[in-house]
Amino acid sequence: MPTPRRAALRGLMRRLTGLAAFGLAAALGRSAQAQSSAAATAMDDWFAGEKYEAFVFLGLGAASTGTGAYLLTRDTGFARGAGYTAIAFGAVEMIFATTYTLGLGPKHDELKGDLAKDQVKFRRDELDRMNAIADRFVLYRYTELGILAAGAGLATYGFVHEKPALAGIGVTAGVHAVLVLTLDYFAESRAHRYIRALEGYRPETTLQAPGALRRGWGFRAPIMTGAF
Repeated sequence: MPTPRRAALRGLMRRLTGLAAFGLAAALGRSAQAQSSAAATAMDDWFAGEKYEAFVFLGLGAASTGTGAYLLTRDTGFARGAGYTAIAFGAVEMIFATTYTLGLGPKHDELKGDLAKDQVKFRRDELDRMNAIADRFVLYRYTELGILAAGAGLATYGFVHEKPALAGIGVTAGVHAVLVLTLDYFAESRAHRYIRALEGYRPETTLQAPGALRRGWGFRAPIMTGAF
């Protein structure tokens, strides 16, 4: 039969164990909250950068279209070739920038909801999505380099054979290729920063207090999901 002193000591130990378990749960909760916040910040940075660059594309497209319209008022073959090409590139850039910008907000809201609901699934799906985007940047780069090479070749041919309209088309296409290559370089770098952040994100499906801590007051730490 336990003595009163032993019973009191056992009760004290249970209380201390319970307090330790609650302290551990509180610390884990604060850590998970901070880690989830870091993931959300990385995602917010990506979308903010994409929105900013979409506006840059929109401005580039508007400037290109305006410049093209002006060039069409000049009575030279070079100006007409450059003008029509500038309007064509500008229209494509404005359409792309507008549609892309309109889709950013809903996608961002969707991903914020996914992060709040299931961080493990969020990390897996978002890594798949961002790796696909990174792969597309490689395709974009080779396409833009192809346009640059074609523009340089066309401009050279036009100047050498005195075909100013072709020279205007080639110069304008090459300038646009260089501008888009530059913008995509920054976008691709931003995508890889986000991917690295996601790869360093280590969400855990369950994290429970050790059995020794759970025994005192039957404590069981809540599920914690997130490690960044």
